[in-house]
Amino acid sequence: MRRLVVVGVLLFACLAGTEARLTGGQILNIRVSPAMAREPAAVKIVAMVEPDERNRVLEFKVESAGYATASRMELDGLKARRTWETELRDVPHGTYEVTATVIGADGPRATASRVMVIVP
Repeated sequence: MRRLVVVGVLLFACLAGTEARLTGGQILNIRVSPAMAREPAAVKIVAMVEPDERNRVLEFKVESAGYATASRMELDGLKARRTWETELRDVPHGTYEVTATVIGADGPRATASRVMVIVP
């Protein structure tokens, strides 16, 4: 019963943060789909980045206690597209923090995170 409650709370936390639109002044937002799945999972991460001349790199990180991966994509400032995505396959069970970071010439400009749960 306790495990069911924990999974329910984590699912609610994942679903509560799925807004995908950028609003005034927001540089970055991400969506993880599905937020909860059975292993081995295929997961899609979509980042919405507001084009800006200072944007140079978009970095994705996915981390849990026993698994970690990262990828980087070059951004072309104002000419860069708004929507970026990456897909992970065969993700093992665990609770993951999914983070996207927009990096400029002077360092990180914005970070957005979501929680993802993969169950056995």
